[in-house]
Amino acid sequence: MSEGKRKPFVPADDLSKLWRAIIEFDMLSPGDRILIGLSGGKDSMFLTAALAEIKKYSPIPFDLACYTVNAMFAPDFPKKELEEFCQHYGLEHYHDDVDVNAAWQNKGSTPCFTCAYFRRAATNRRALELGFNKVALAHHHDDAVETFFMNLFTSGQLRTFLPVTPLSRTGLTVLRPLLYYRESEIRALVD
Repeated sequence: MSEGKRKPFVPADDLSKLWRAIIEFDMLSPGDRILIGLSGGKDSMFLTAALAEIKKYSPIPFDLACYTVNAMFAPDFPKKELEEFCQHYGLEHYHDDVDVNAAWQNKGSTPCFTCAYFRRAATNRRALELGFNKVALAHHHDDAVETFFMNLFTSGQLRTFLPVTPLSRTGLTVLRPLLYYRESEIRALVD
């Protein structure tokens, strides 16, 4: 393969649903600084690779970086591997340690809720500190359906998350560009 004909991060055929979400929900504006919530799971790793590919061809210029919260559940947090993954795509990687277990012991809510809350809060706080105006999360179609049913069964509300969510208190906007992907599609694309 010649130097100028580098293999794309994600083939163009696999990006059509991402482009559709970005265009349909007007996710990008010139000069956006987007911080990707990178957990190290298949969904956020695909989102990172896909947005890095989109960035190369987008007529709208924007900046990307990644951020990971180490919830300190296990001693073998893959910090080095995540940094190398981001370097492969030319992206800066930030991370913080958040002792979710200690926070959960003091709050009394479920550990899953506490973990999600603290990861989201840490990501938003770090985005503001670093001057990002948007946060991209790897929630996909199956997550939207699951959230719909959780809201229905736990609070009787017929709702799920929005693809673009402005956060009025912080001025950040949360993006969910993978909304049109099914989990099985993402799994097939990353295998």
